[in-house]
Amino acid sequence: MLLLALGGAWALKENGGVRGLLAREDSVSPAAASMGGKYDEDRSKPKRSREDIQRLAEKWYREILEKHPEMKLSFKDVPNERNGFLQFLNFMDRFGKYGADGLPLPENISAMLNGSSPWDAAAIAKWLEENRALVEEIKSIGLLEEQSVKGIDMERTMFFGGRLANECSKLLLADARLAMARGDEEAALQSAQAVFGLADHLDRMEMPSLLSETVAILMRINARKAIVNEILGAEGGTTADLAAWQGLLAGDSETPADLAEVFFGEWHHTVRSYLMPGLLGDPDYLPVLMDSSKAEPGTNGEIRDPDAVVEAHLRYFSSLMAQMKNSELGELPGLSANPPDKTGVSQNGAAILDLLYVGSSAWSKGWTRSQTDKALYQAALQAASGGELPLEPYTGKPFVIDRETGTVSLPEDPWLDSMNYQPVKIPVVK
Repeated sequence: MLLLALGGAWALKENGGVRGLLAREDSVSPAAASMGGKYDEDRSKPKRSREDIQRLAEKWYREILEKHPEMKLSFKDVPNERNGFLQFLNFMDRFGKYGADGLPLPENISAMLNGSSPWDAAAIAKWLEENRALVEEIKSIGLLEEQSVKGIDMERTMFFGGRLANECSKLLLADARLAMARGDEEAALQSAQAVFGLADHLDRMEMPSLLSETVAILMRINARKAIVNEILGAEGGTTADLAAWQGLLAGDSETPADLAEVFFGEWHHTVRSYLMPGLLGDPDYLPVLMDSSKAEPGTNGEIRDPDAVVEAHLRYFSSLMAQMKNSELGELPGLSANPPDKTGVSQNGAAILDLLYVGSSAWSKGWTRSQTDKALYQAALQAASGGELPLEPYTGKPFVIDRETGTVSLPEDPWLDSMNYQPVKIPVVK
């Protein structure tokens, strides 16, 4: 709650903050320095080069961290060869910028992995064996146990191929399904474990973003569904070691404090990579940050109080993170529904804060839902082994077992009803 008391307007000192930074670096007049970006009469022609903007943004970012040391990152020391996040990024770079080209999958294989065409075990097995080196490389990265962003350029940590990450996870799940079908449960567990490892690389390093967390969540959701419905859900029942699979699905426990860490990383990505360059006049970001319909008339969208905007943005994230760390799961969606305090911020600056705030509430709801998803599939495996079922984490109510249909479903609750979750089939143990 450290920054909750920081209200009202911020004093913009001529020799401090971004004004001072602009004046020192560019020798501009105080009037020009008061703007977020130094523009010509034609605002489409910024006077600063992109290199200058990035240099100034980095300097400004470092000054903010010195002013607010609680926002500094604490890095882990992980050797490059053991750094799963770095190795995953290096792997992605081989498939277009940020991995945008995706894996070189034939159309029929891609369709089967996506579930848009029927599963053909023989065809999938043939392709996986022909590309065994690729599969094993992906698996080896997923089985690395450490991850860190230390020493990696922030742009690389911010952008990566979500599609490619998803394809990697689905290849490994297909490999696990085939291994289980041929009776090699150890190999199946290893391939499935690597999927969760890849997800960990994306959101267990020091600076996760909402993008990396979203991709990691989707990978885990797909993995849980594939494990319960396909790998362990074979017709005729399974002889699997359910305890081992239960341990895999349980993973590390997650609390609202973990979500606070995601928002901490998101603040770093947003302020350094988007907000500061935009306020300094980057033509790629300023038009995105500024909703012209909300701009103050006659200002041409100029941001005259850039320091106040950055401080208000920081205050919002600090307040939200502090509340998350002291909240129960059921309180999360309501926390991020509260808009940022724009007291003392110009109309144009407030428009930027409004735009950066959009989606926070929906995202927190999605994270909360992922915790329900995790518990639901754990409940299916516990029901299969006769163990004690976990409670649904949002409501604290017990899951509902239907022995006649052999399914487990969510308890009745208005919040849960809105998710439209279908009952999950309980694996049959031989």
